[in-house]
Order: sequence, then structure tokens, then C-alpha cells
Amino acid sequence: MPRHASNTLESSVSTSVKSNWREKRFFEVSPNKDRPFIVDLKDVSVKVLGTTFDVKAYITDPNIFVSLETGKVALANNTRPLGHLKPGDKATYNRKTGLCKISRPENIEQNSAWKQNQIIFNNTPLSEVIETLSRWYNVEFTVVDSSALYYNYTLTSTNQELQIILKDLEKITPIQFTEEEGIIKIKRKK
Repeated sequence: MPRHASNTLESSVSTSVKSNWREKRFFEVSPNKDRPFIVDLKDVSVKVLGTTFDVKAYITDPNIFVSLETGKVALANNTRPLGHLKPGDKATYNRKTGLCKISRPENIEQNSAWKQNQIIFNNTPLSEVIETLSRWYNVEFTVVDSSALYYNYTLTSTNQELQIILKDLEKITPIQFTEEEGIIKIKRKK
């Protein structure tokens, strides 16, 4: 499947799916109480009973994120139940500590904006911005000047080329993006 994939599944087709991907997925699962659908993320599993939800489980990230749009899901790790999500809830599971925090963020819709080819940054640190853009556009970034990391960005972009987004980011703060040999270098403007 593509890096950002959406899955519509009937729970009668398969009762579980193992995570071998390294990106985000959005699931829409039809209800079937006799055959619950389980997403096994290695460190944590998501038990589904007819719902739509977003999973962010990059192998390199310390956290797994599950955001629930509709329905109900139950979370568990290999040793114990972690909790239930209601629509609008977001679970953050830390792989190292095994702790799971359930919250109700105001901007829950940002978690699945990628389904509409939309990138949303809301007071987002540059380190997270370049992580997102790196994954979205499959490019490498190098921070030449660490003082560039002090800036946060608020920007919404739909179906934009990377160069347009980088130019927009340059308009917001005194940061410059230059591409050299396929790597985008980041530094402060002089």
C-alpha cells in the first residue's frame, strides 16, 4: 500500500492484521460483534468493533498514536488492557515505558487530514515539520544551523509541491531551505 493508506474493511474478511508498515493508516471497519477486528502493532493492539480510526505507528517513533473518529476501540499491550477510546479521543502509547495516555485534543481532525492530501501544522516545532515533510515527500533534511530549530509553524497545505511549502515556511520565519545533491539543508537567513 502507499505510504499513507486508507483501508475499508469488512471484519468478516479478516479478524486481524499485523503491522508491517512504517507510516500512517486509516481504517474503516464494519461492525461484527462475533468477529472483532484486531490491529496488532507489535507493542500494542487495537480491538475494533465497527469504527473509523487513524493509526500512526512509525517504527522509528517512540510513540504509537491512535485517533478515533467514530465507533469504539479497545487498546491493550502484550500484558494488560490499556483503555477504551470514544469518538474524538487520541491515545498515545509510549513503546519504552508502556504508558498509554488518552486525551481529547481540540484538533483531532488533523490526525487524518492526510486522507485529503492535506498537511496541517499548528504551532508545530520545525523538528516535527521536517519529520512530516521527510515522510510525506520521501526527502532527507539536514539542519545546518541548530538555531533554526527554535521556530514553530502554523500552516495548512493541500496538494502542494514540496518547494511551494518550503517557500511558505521561509515567509513565516527567517529560515532558508536549499537543496544540494538531493538533501534539503536548513539554516537561518543572513
